[in-house]
Amino acid sequence: MTLDGTLDLVANAIGKPGQEKQPVDVRAGVAGAQEEELDRFFAVCAAAGPECAFSAGDPKRKFAGIFAHASRGPGVAALMKTVTSALYQSGRWKRLAQTLAAMPADPGPAVPVLDPYVPAHSPGFLAVQCVDSDNPQSPADYAALAAGESARRPYFGLSAVFSMAQCVGWPARDEDRYTGPWNRPRKNPVLVLNNRFDPATPLADARATAAELGDGRVLEVDGYGHTSLDVPSACASAAVMRYLTDLAAPPVGTTCAPDAVPFP
Repeated sequence: MTLDGTLDLVANAIGKPGQEKQPVDVRAGVAGAQEEELDRFFAVCAAAGPECAFSAGDPKRKFAGIFAHASRGPGVAALMKTVTSALYQSGRWKRLAQTLAAMPADPGPAVPVLDPYVPAHSPGFLAVQCVDSDNPQSPADYAALAAGESARRPYFGLSAVFSMAQCVGWPARDEDRYTGPWNRPRKNPVLVLNNRFDPATPLADARATAAELGDGRVLEVDGYGHTSLDVPSACASAAVMRYLTDLAAPPVGTTCAPDAVPFP
């Protein structure tokens, strides 16, 4: 079995003690993963120079000004939807840089965001996630988390809090959903693929999953985006092929380079 881009199995299902009122994306640290990749975008853009339209000056500081300006009007949701989409696939980084370079900035402080970007999930996604994962069922629980997560992760905290709020009042339940144990004996180890910088399924979650499985083996792709399908790597493809055909998992600590970089 291979898993490509996975949340921590415990965090996805029920969470650890004390996390009962946290939605799944907060338990899994998704906002932190998004923030980490955005920081990499700033660093890679600056290093690319003229190849990146947003490279002049300090990209991280400039983005803070853009966010502050957007927070004073109705533009935060549109801005963060654009950013989040680009984080899923680094092939979109060049266009993101061009978009950000054309946006107005305000050096003043940001104001509280009243209209955050919240992903709109499909009914099919919700039909699975709302019954497989524990999420708070009281709107008050989400409101109670919002201020703290917004302060802790100013750009992505609110999105992680409210991402699964559509599960409040979900009309179905799965009484025999599986919540572990995850380390049942298996004939072969499970191969867990994950990008170094994945905005939806953090690398830390892949490592936690491998540990929870007991025999999981992590194959890291040193790239940006969600799942290795969005970060083509001949090295990773070859390792998966060897695993599936010869039942030979790659050595512990194996890392594969991507076939392309965001800014040539």
